[in-house]
Amino acid sequence: MLTALAKVAEPDTAPARLAKRARKLERRYQAAVRKALPRYSELSATDQHEFRRTLRWWRYLRELGLRRKRQARDTLLAALIAAQETTGDRQNLALTVTALRRHWSGPQSAPLRGQLRREQAEQVAKIRNSIEVLARRCKWR
Repeated sequence: MLTALAKVAEPDTAPARLAKRARKLERRYQAAVRKALPRYSELSATDQHEFRRTLRWWRYLRELGLRRKRQARDTLLAALIAAQETTGDRQNLALTVTALRRHWSGPQSAPLRGQLRREQAEQVAKIRNSIEVLARRCKWR
């Protein structure tokens, strides 16, 4: 959709500038994700959150640039959504573990803590897979 604006409009009109700005932002988000991708697991929690935020911005920009019917078939959009969701699920698990430690640390919480540890280990594998799919889709690997 944004690309279509640039094709229809004169180069110095607002729609063309908007399309140009969208392409620039997409390149910036793509570069940031590509840079952080190989070392995602080594990033701090804050940097992982920033990585997820960048994925989300890139995803939203991609959605804006596609017609509704194309969104369902767009493999890059699907890869962005999967990576964003898996990293978000990891963050949710980490918050749950922190809250559990802080507010409910009795012996009866041990089974829940064990379950959360297993889910975190599974989530690491899901994140690794979603990041690998994104890297392949972008032809970074």
